[in-house]
Amino acid sequence: MSKRKILVVEDEPVIIQLFRLNFEMRGFEVADCDCSADIIEQVLDEAPDVIILDLLMPLKSGWTVLQELKEDARTAPIPVVICSVMAKPEDRRRGLEMGAFSYITKPFDLKELGEVVERAIDAASREAGEFLPSHTDPPPEELRP
Repeated sequence: MSKRKILVVEDEPVIIQLFRLNFEMRGFEVADCDCSADIIEQVLDEAPDVIILDLLMPLKSGWTVLQELKEDARTAPIPVVICSVMAKPEDRRRGLEMGAFSYITKPFDLKELGEVVERAIDAASREAGEFLPSHTDPPPEELRP
């Protein structure tokens, strides 16, 4: 089984490094991009299992990125976890209505973020008809010994 991959769409190098260290220790491969090029092509090139998306970036708004990802049939199934300083309830509601899997505000708890990423990957694999064992879910009946 290949490593699960996270694409971090974030403009702050310190946050990118924090995500990289945390998720690599959990066995993930981590890539990052800053939206300086076409986001759809970057996502297709990286083929992530999940995307962590900041909303406030200088080159392109995270809202625009989320819209582009969810409007393209090739990237729409990839779960997006928003991680932003925008903490108003209407921001959270907007993100979820636009198709984000979850919305976490900065400052964030790394354990919580890790759990959300795991749930996002599990949910996406179920929708795709795959079974990826997780530490919280028993295997389906047909896979039990």
